[in-house]
Amino acid sequence: MVADALRAHREAFPPVAQDVPDVDGKRVHRVELVFTRNNGTPANADSLRQPFTRARKAVGLPSSVCFHVLRHTYASLLIQAGTHLTVIRDRMGHSSIKVTADTYGHLYPTEDDRTRSAIDGAFSGDAGTGDPGDGGTGVPAKR
Repeated sequence: MVADALRAHREAFPPVAQDVPDVDGKRVHRVELVFTRNNGTPANADSLRQPFTRARKAVGLPSSVCFHVLRHTYASLLIQAGTHLTVIRDRMGHSSIKVTADTYGHLYPTEDDRTRSAIDGAFSGDAGTGDPGDGGTGVPAKR
C-alpha cells in the first residue's frame, strides 16, 4: 500500500538529483530527492508541516499525530516484526547504534525471558537447532 503510493509518486514526480551538504558543512552527498519543495530544494519539517496537517485532518487523525509520532511508530513496527537494531539504525538515519538502542531498547521486553531460556536450555541440554539428532548441542547432526 505505502510502497505502491510512493512508486506512483516517484513516477509522477521523478527524483531531483542534487548535491546536499552534510550537517558538518564539509562533505557533500549526491542524492536523488523524492520529496522537494516547489522550487526543487530539499523538503524539511517546516515545508511538510502544512500539507501533513491538511492530510491528517482530512482523514480524521487527532492533532497529536505528527511526523515524529509516525517516525516512532515506524521504528516500533520494525522492532515488533523482529528487524535487527542495526537495520533500524540505518533506516532511521541514526548516527550510532547507541542512539537507536537508547531510544528504542525498551521495546524489546521479551529479551530477558529469551536470554534466560537460552542459558537454561544450554545447561539443561534442551537447547539446540530443533533437530532431534543434534543432542541439544545446537550443532546439526551429520547425515
